Amino acid sequence: TETAAMPKMLSLEPIHESLMVPTNSDVLQALLASDLKVLMACGGKGICATCHVKIRKGQDKLTPRTPREQRTLGFITGADPASRLACQCRVLGD
Repeated sequence: TETAAMPKMLSLEPIHESLMVPTNSDVLQALLASDLKVLMACGGKGICATCHVKIRKGQDKLTPRTPREQRTLGFITGADPASRLACQCRVLGD
């Protein structure tokens, strides 16, 4: 559908910025495209956890966790249900 192809709004806190991202783009690429400094030691393969982010709202607007992402998040102290790897979650909605 046409709505599915439209860019989606991604709101970033605590820096109070919003950006439009292509549907199905991963959060890491959206952050990097906005000149935000994000660590990614493994190059976006989902194995290092340096791009760990917390999704405060809209978890249901992202692709589900992959088995690799689940495994990597399991090694992070302080990971919780809001935790995602920016390289592994893709934006499906605002």
